[in-house]
Amino acid sequence: MHVHRWVFGSVVLALFACGDDSSGSGDSASTGSPPDSTSIAGSTGTATSVDGSSGTGEATSESTGAQLDTGEPETTTDSADSSGEPPMGQPATIAVGYGGMRVRSLDDGLTWQDYVQLGPSGGDDMDLLRGAAWGEGRFVAVGWRLFSSADGAEWTEHDNPTSQWYGAVAYGNDRFLAVGGGGYCARSDDGQTWEACTDATDGDGFVHVRSVLFLDGSFYTADANGVLRSSPDGMRWTVEDMAFGTPWAALEDGAIVPREQTAPAEFMTKRLRGGSPIERAEPGSERWTSVFDVPDDNDVFQANRFAFAEGWIR
Repeated sequence: MHVHRWVFGSVVLALFACGDDSSGSGDSASTGSPPDSTSIAGSTGTATSVDGSSGTGEATSESTGAQLDTGEPETTTDSADSSGEPPMGQPATIAVGYGGMRVRSLDDGLTWQDYVQLGPSGGDDMDLLRGAAWGEGRFVAVGWRLFSSADGAEWTEHDNPTSQWYGAVAYGNDRFLAVGGGGYCARSDDGQTWEACTDATDGDGFVHVRSVLFLDGSFYTADANGVLRSSPDGMRWTVEDMAFGTPWAALEDGAIVPREQTAPAEFMTKRLRGGSPIERAEPGSERWTSVFDVPDDNDVFQANRFAFAEGWIR
């Protein structure tokens, strides 16, 4: 059974950024906070110290100056403001993944720039960033660690209120909602200050949640038991479909449907899939073109469609 909702006005999609089902430290319970990083290195070889006393923790990198001259993206997060109108600014796309990698495109995914990472040769570890979303004028990237950026180039790290990993993040109802390991949940009104919210498995045990999306006033999650739930705020959860059958969910034509873990990210003007390299295709096309080789043995997170987000920068 699919859950159907209708979206009026501008089309609203959501990003479902998720972890894999393999074993490893990234999918285990945590008894403490993630390790601190002393630097966030960019592909240009620059690095910025993460100074806990200053609270900045921003990574810097040099821009190649690519520009997009027309169009507004249909984002995979709830990108409309409270008036229902799309925000103003320059469209941007980001990708996240292994080794804490983050990279952005300013020309609809044709070229990529401003690459930063936490370390080389990343795996299913505490540096892995599993998901991304856009809202409140900024991107967020989540895993064991939480980051935000106003432009997709300079990033600030924030405290994780649960000390657990998040495999999915979405924006709606004027807040971000992240879910993940064991159903742990965190939410934020601005993408910077996060608080714990109610277990997204609603007391059904330590079950990983792999997908979250926002549709028509509610967040929807799918967990490793294949149960679909909804919540307006991350505090009260309702079972929508006990037999949804998969932890991988997507929004298509106003309905929540199952999807393969490695399905591409579908945007109005492009398709993207991850790993290394990042590949791009035109909407509806299967002709994929390599557009960015991720350095240092890192990859875009293997749940390919989940590790991309679109937004606007000013």
